[in-house]
Parts: sequence; C-alpha cells; structure tokens
Amino acid sequence: LVVKWVAAASISLNVVESNEFRSILQYLNPHVTAYLPTTGYTIRKWVDRMLEEQQKAQLERIARCQSKIHITTDAWSSPN
Repeated sequence: LVVKWVAAASISLNVVESNEFRSILQYLNPHVTAYLPTTGYTIRKWVDRMLEEQQKAQLERIARCQSKIHITTDAWSSPN
C-alpha cells in the first residue's frame, strides 16, 4: 500500500525516513516498525518491481487481444 500511495500521490520516496510519517503509522499499529523500510532506496526498489509486474501483466493482456491495437499520444504545450 505504501508503494501505491507513493506512486499515486507523487510522494517523495524518502517519506519513510521521516520521523513524523513513522510516528503516524506506529500510532495506527505499534507493530508496524518491523515492516517499514528505513530508506527511500527500498521504496524505489519496490516501485521498480511493481512497475515491472504491471508492465508484464499489460503486455500479456495486449498479447491476448484478438484485434489490432493502435496507440496514439496527444502532446502539446501551452505558454501558461
């Protein structure tokens, strides 16, 4: 869940090093300390692993499609 939260909310990977963050989680579950990573690098490895798993799952899903798939992008810039 931490990885999903970090990715979805664009949270810094180093949030797990914050005493305040750790205190909130310990308040909710006093036994959580044993499961919390101590560095942002660990979160990065978890995010990378989740990305690889999701990419593999999506490629397998696309491979099972029985029709052609067209992918487009809509890239533009604004002076604002």
